[in-house]
Amino acid sequence: MISLAQVLLSLPVGADAPAVDFRTEVLPILKARCVECHVDPASNGGKRPKGGLRLDGKHWILAGTRSGPVIVPGDPAQSILYELVSLDADDLDRMPPESAPLTIAEQMTLRAWIAEG
Repeated sequence: MISLAQVLLSLPVGADAPAVDFRTEVLPILKARCVECHVDPASNGGKRPKGGLRLDGKHWILAGTRSGPVIVPGDPAQSILYELVSLDADDLDRMPPESAPLTIAEQMTLRAWIAEG
C-alpha cells in the first residue's frame, strides 16, 4: 500500500510556483505545530528541546541535531523533518505525536520550502 508521504513526494514542485517565504509561510506552521516541544530552553521553562532539535528559527532548523541535519536543502525525500511530519496518522513516529497530523497544505508548504533549497 502506498502511503500519503509517498504520494506527496511523487508530486512535482512547480517551477512556476512562487517561492515559499520562510517567515510568513513556514515559521507560522512550525510555531503552531512544532515549537511547543522544539524551542529554546530559555523560553520553555528550562526544558531542553525534544530530540535536541530547535524549530524556532531557520538557523536552528539548518543546524539540525547532534545526529545530523533534519533537512537536506533541495531534497524533501532525504529530509527527516519532512518525513516525520508526513507519516500516516497512525504511525508511531509521526510528528507531532500528541496532536492532529499536519494538514496536506502544511505538509506541501514544508515540502516546497525544502525542495527550493
